[in-house]
Amino acid sequence: RHDIEPNGVVFVETVTTVTDDGAVVGSNNHRKPITPGEDYSAEAEVTRNICAAVQTDAVVAAFSEAQAAAEPAAAESSEE
Repeated sequence: RHDIEPNGVVFVETVTTVTDDGAVVGSNNHRKPITPGEDYSAEAEVTRNICAAVQTDAVVAAFSEAQAAAEPAAAESSEE
């Protein structure tokens, strides 16, 4: 499953199911973000296609600018 945030971050959710003789005995959910500009070449084809469609050059640039603008604000608040 994939969730797309307005800022271009693509969240990939995977579920691992453990079975014993066909009966589910456990499962584990994992959710990881792929941020604009991050290398996603090792991801599954469907994830690569989604990231390529969503994380355009303009989205990557806007995300980088937003991150850079947020860094000084975070540093100032930690100094107080």
